[in-house]
Amino acid sequence: EKVWFNILPILQNHFEENGDFSVGDRLMYSKIKQSMPLLLGGINDGSQRIKNIVEDLKSFARKDSLGYNQEVDINKVVQTSVNLTANLVSKSTEKFVVKYSPKPLYVKGNKQKLEQVLINLIENSCQALSERKQSVKILIEQKSNFAIINVSDEGYGIKSDVIKKIKDPFFTTKRNKGGTGLGLSIASKILIEHNGTLDFQSEPEKGTTATIKIPILNGESK
Repeated sequence: EKVWFNILPILQNHFEENGDFSVGDRLMYSKIKQSMPLLLGGINDGSQRIKNIVEDLKSFARKDSLGYNQEVDINKVVQTSVNLTANLVSKSTEKFVVKYSPKPLYVKGNKQKLEQVLINLIENSCQALSERKQSVKILIEQKSNFAIINVSDEGYGIKSDVIKKIKDPFFTTKRNKGGTGLGLSIASKILIEHNGTLDFQSEPEKGTTATIKIPILNGESK
């Protein structure tokens, strides 16, 4: 980008004195001048996204040395999880909405394990969709002394007899797609270790909402 803007005055001066000319025997300067800022902007945006993903992957893979004693901001947990699932989300839905808490909500726990839970829920929501026009929504809010995260989708929903079993180890409705039935069981266990809960509400053909509830550190947001 710096090189382009350094040579632009020279190219523009040549253009004004001699008219349009080809660059590299293929493209005309007038077209390059119009498209280059957009191309450079796209490259910069893509580079920043790659940087964010790499940082999030490093964070996700980092060895746990603090156990469950970290002060974790739920907003940041969701933000990292959203970044790590961005590719799947973009392929699955054109209606992805995240509404963060207006202020940080701190809980005592393990950031990487909470991210693991969120990633699992986001992936499940995306896999439940049959059309890109169906939505996935995430809402973070404070209720009393708890941080609440709702992950909702407009997918195929879950029958009442199935929803009672979905947190059981090895229970899965996706066995033929490689499902192990451990994702939600592990997620539920992680939240129990955070003194929290994971619950589901669903209506067949209308969608599902997964609700995470975790006590806020010291009963208040910082």
